[in-house]
Amino acid sequence: MGVASPTATVPLYPYDVFAKELSIIGSNSLAEKYPEAAERMVDLQDELGGLVTSTFPLDEYATAMAAAKRPDQVKVQIVN
Repeated sequence: MGVASPTATVPLYPYDVFAKELSIIGSNSLAEKYPEAAERMVDLQDELGGLVTSTFPLDEYATAMAAAKRPDQVKVQIVN
């Protein structure tokens, strides 16, 4: 799910953090919540429908990917 291994490391130069005024912010994956979220989506179809700004058939995959890069798109849906 795009989460680093517990043993992964990142080379870090503390001076760069200071000199470039960097901020290091952690986040937490909630991958274990995906099944529950998918179940709730059925009950929230009306509310969530507005998030899908475009729908494309599978054979228009390239067009869908190009559309997804546009700033006016929230969610691009590809259906089979």
